[in-house]
Amino acid sequence: MKIRRIDFSPDEWIAGTVGLDNAERGLYITACALIYSHGGPIPVDQLRGACRDHGHAFKRQLDRLLSTDKLSLNDGQIDNKRCANELQKAVTRAAKDLQKDSQSANANGLEPYARSRARAGRRNHQPISSDLSGLKAKEGSELARTRAREGAGGASHASPASINHQSEAAAEAEREAQKQEGLRQALAQLATYDAILAANKAAVEAEQTAEAILNGTKSH
Repeated sequence: MKIRRIDFSPDEWIAGTVGLDNAERGLYITACALIYSHGGPIPVDQLRGACRDHGHAFKRQLDRLLSTDKLSLNDGQIDNKRCANELQKAVTRAAKDLQKDSQSANANGLEPYARSRARAGRRNHQPISSDLSGLKAKEGSELARTRAREGAGGASHASPASINHQSEAAAEAEREAQKQEGLRQALAQLATYDAILAANKAAVEAEQTAEAILNGTKSH
């Protein structure tokens, strides 16, 4: 799931960037936007490619942001703690929304589900595009159409009420398959962000440990 909306506090941004010059502030907001768009840490080269400053100016601005802990750099990846936290909140919020929509649809049928899909469009969360998810959705649609055709084939021997029941059952099966796939994707994305946060935390702890050892060696 690609996150399209992130909570932003202008007062906190202004207070947090008051010590930066315009060039540093511009690089900072660009890095944060790329992290949000990418859904996690970004390569240094990607940030460099998004900027039009000369190499020395870019390096000076980036060094300043790293030295003030506005950004962090681990294995060539640029990250920001606040961005990681906001992404985690957005993914959790999207997963909860999908779960609530699924429960509402199961309890009340098609109409609540249709409303939930409209709300999801307004929230502007875009589902992940993958060959596997597309294949599953296609299989679910094909299955529903096959069941519908089977029901239509027996129309000469079935009552109108029976035909309508078969069509409704096929449509309900397709809707349920789509809901379950959406929920599975959201939960998988949530697990991915948990892994990213854990990896970043471990990298920071390792760096702090190495620095402490180095400082202890220098003192002797």
